[in-house]
Amino acid sequence: VENIDQVIKLIEDRNKNAELLKDLAAIEGRTIVFTQRRASADIVRDFLINNGVKAVSLHGHHMQEEREEAMRAFKKREARVLVATGVAARGLDIAGITHVVQYDMARDIDEYTHKIGRTGRAGKKGIATTYFHFKSTGGHLAGRLERYLRDARKAVPSWLESFVRRNRGYSRRDRDRRRDRDRDERRHDRDRRRRR
Repeated sequence: VENIDQVIKLIEDRNKNAELLKDLAAIEGRTIVFTQRRASADIVRDFLINNGVKAVSLHGHHMQEEREEAMRAFKKREARVLVATGVAARGLDIAGITHVVQYDMARDIDEYTHKIGRTGRAGKKGIATTYFHFKSTGGHLAGRLERYLRDARKAVPSWLESFVRRNRGYSRRDRDRRRDRDRDERRHDRDRRRRR
């Protein structure tokens, strides 16, 4: 993690494609772009190809020969970008990845760490860019992401700090409300069974 520059960008879903083109233009070398859904992987790949970027996609709905062909093209540098779902890319060990983009934010911090770990290997520097949006990503990860960045001694964006500060009690309040609601439902069910 210390060899990886982590960049977290607050970006709306509709602006991701334009931002991805800018990021790819700014950083040379091979890039893995992670999406959460298989359909998104193909859509992003097609968008990149239509904009002059050599790209392949990798996900669970591809036949084995399609997966092998995508990996061959990426490893031989015939394609500069591999757009993949996290599940499809699990266990892949590809040397020389300079940039990882989480087009869709990971579902949790373990997944986030696993994905950014695809770059910055063997003592080389890497860049991990994450597109974060409160609605699509869910604000529930904001506090954990801020903590993770602080623990790793990485820069925390001011917008993320502000959001976490404003909403510090949110998750605790939410948890307490759920607990109280569940307790009330159990009590109600017990009372109803007794009346029968």
